[in-house]
Amino acid sequence: MNKQPETKFEQILTNPITLKIFIFLKSKNPGSVGIREVMRATKMKSSSTVSRHLETMDEIGLVQKLPSNRYVLTSNGLSIRSFQVPVKLTTNLFKGYFVPISTYQISFLVVMSLLTFILLWYDMLLAAINGLVGLIIGLLISLKQWFTIMKQMKAYRL
Repeated sequence: MNKQPETKFEQILTNPITLKIFIFLKSKNPGSVGIREVMRATKMKSSSTVSRHLETMDEIGLVQKLPSNRYVLTSNGLSIRSFQVPVKLTTNLFKGYFVPISTYQISFLVVMSLLTFILLWYDMLLAAINGLVGLIIGLLISLKQWFTIMKQMKAYRL
């Protein structure tokens, strides 16, 4: 497949409103949808905004406008199976570089694992406690990140 159309599709789907409309169209496939139907499903208040986003998708070939003023996905739109959803990622600025919080989490888990193996030679009980504490803290950090991402993804659910 030609790389150029993929780039256009990826660029257009970076807009959260366009992406939400596209997700709705994918859920309604193979049927056609009208502007008011899209408005209700996506909880948007402006028909002109929905119309503008649908026209943009029509221009690049993701959807096709039918003579009845309804829209359907084209073969290009149907072929898109995965796409990126914009999610905010918490980072720290360290010496001019953005470092994701997950980097600290992985570092913590590696250090705790190494410490557990070292403590195995010294005292099995300390090693078990250290491993358990590291596991629980790692799990709590992972759950916090998962809930944060799920909260952001809620905006794209219909």
